[in-house]
Amino acid sequence: MKGGYGTTAEERARLLEALDRHRLHQSRPDLSLIWGTVCEPTSPHADPSSFVVDLRQPPDGWTPTGNLLVALPGKWTTAWHCADRVVDALI
Repeated sequence: MKGGYGTTAEERARLLEALDRHRLHQSRPDLSLIWGTVCEPTSPHADPSSFVVDLRQPPDGWTPTGNLLVALPGKWTTAWHCADRVVDALI
C-alpha cells in the first residue's frame, strides 16, 4: 500500500481486481497467495521496474515454452504491480 506491501487480504483483493479489470473472468474466491523471498539487484539505486517474459514468444537466447510466464519483480516493486504486468501479458 502506497509503495509497500499490504496485508494478505489487501494484496489478494488487488490481484482479484486486476483479473476482473482485464476481464479474464478467472478470479475465484479461493485465489491463494504464497509469500516468498525476492532476489534484488545489488545496486544502491532503486529499480521500480519488473521484468515479465511470455515464453510463448521469448527474447533471443531463451527457449520457447508454451503456457509459461516468467515474472521478476524489481527492487522496490510491490507484488501487486508485478502481478498486474503478468495479467497484461496474458491478454
